[in-house]
Amino acid sequence: MTGRTAAHLARTDARLLRWHSVDVRRPTGDGSRQSLAASAPSVASSTVGTRFTAFVQPGCTSCLRMKEFLQRHKVPFDVVDVMNDPDGRDRLLALGVRHVPIVERGGEYAFGQDIADVAKFVGVETGHKRLPPAEIVAKWTLALRAAQRYMKQFPTARINESAVENRQRPVRILGHHVFYIVEAYLKAVTEKIEYSPSNTNVPAADENKFQTGAEIAQYGDGVIAKLNTWWEQATKVDFGAIVPTSYGKQELHEVFERSAWHSAQHVRQLAAVLERFGI
Repeated sequence: MTGRTAAHLARTDARLLRWHSVDVRRPTGDGSRQSLAASAPSVASSTVGTRFTAFVQPGCTSCLRMKEFLQRHKVPFDVVDVMNDPDGRDRLLALGVRHVPIVERGGEYAFGQDIADVAKFVGVETGHKRLPPAEIVAKWTLALRAAQRYMKQFPTARINESAVENRQRPVRILGHHVFYIVEAYLKAVTEKIEYSPSNTNVPAADENKFQTGAEIAQYGDGVIAKLNTWWEQATKVDFGAIVPTSYGKQELHEVFERSAWHSAQHVRQLAAVLERFGI
C-alpha cells in the first residue's frame, strides 16, 4: 500500500471514528477540533487561583484525554509523569493510588478515567452525552477494523520498535492491546472481573503470542466475532447495571463507551506511528 493510500485511509478513519462530542482524531493545533462541550464554561470561580496536579504516563490515552479536557476548560494544572519521575511516582503512591490518570489537589483526587468525575472535581460541566449502545458498537467495530488494516502495514522488522516516546511499548504490544481491551470488557460484563488498567493490558504470558502484524490482525477477527456475539444478545443487557472497575462502580453504559473510546484512541496512535515510519 502506498503512503498516499495509507494516509487517505487514516483521514477517512479519523472522520468516521469521531465520538460526537468526544473526537478521537489527533488535535489539529489550530482549534478546529471539536471540543467535549461546544459551549462549556471555564473553570468554576471556586477553583480559580488554585492549581491541580495531573498524574500521567506516556502512551496513556486516558491521560491524554484528561489533560485535553483540563486545557480546554482552562483549568490550571501541573503535569507529573510517574513513569519517568520517581519523586512524582512516590507522590502518587502516597495518595494510596497505583493507577493513572489522576487529577489531585490538596491530597484529594479524582480518577481520570471518568471525565464526569474529573469535571465535578475541578468544578466544570462536560456537556457530554453518552452515545446510544448501537452507535457505540458500530464505532468500536470500525476502530477495530482500522487497527487490523494498520497492523498489516507494519514491517515485521520494525514491529518491536517503541510506539511512543519515553515508554518501552512495542508497536506489536500496542496493536495486541487494542483488541485485548475488548476481551477485558467482556470479562468485566459477563464474569464480573474488575475492569482495570492491569486487566486491559496484554498479560505477560501472552506478550510473545503474536510476532507479526498479520497475526495480530487475524487475532482481531476472533475478538470482533466475540464482540458481535455479545451484541446480538444485548437486547437482554441492562446498560444501567453496575460494573466493578478500578475507578469505582460504574454503569455498564459508561464502561461500554469508554472501552470503545479506549481502543479507538490507540488506533489513532497506530496511525501516527505509521506516519512517523513514512508508511
